Amino acid sequence: MRQNPFERFGIDPRLGPSGITERLRELIEEAHSDKERSELRAVWEKLTMHPENRLLAALQSTPETRPPLASRPAVAVPVAPLTLTLADLAMLPRVSDALSDSRKAPGEVAVSNALANDPLLRRQEP
Repeated sequence: MRQNPFERFGIDPRLGPSGITERLRELIEEAHSDKERSELRAVWEKLTMHPENRLLAALQSTPETRPPLASRPAVAVPVAPLTLTLADLAMLPRVSDALSDSRKAPGEVAVSNALANDPLLRRQEP
């Protein structure tokens, strides 16, 4: 089975004829034998002279979409150290506790007359 020319020669399948030509030109300059050069020229002709062949090969290729493993993120985001003060850690009193009757039994919700009709504070009977 023949390998896809885009994958075999490291060509981005999204490139058009000029990008393909540039990449194959580099490979031809690096080629060591006439056989390699003629093979590269045949691939060039197949991908640039015949749009249908280029499209089919591009659709059958699997381009690498992940960044290289050794690469760093494009932008380093500085992270400021978290600084908490004692005021950030203190528990604040609830408003209903401040308005409620201080003579309530443990677990009982006692509210002042102003909040007696509030449906959110009214105890729900099962």
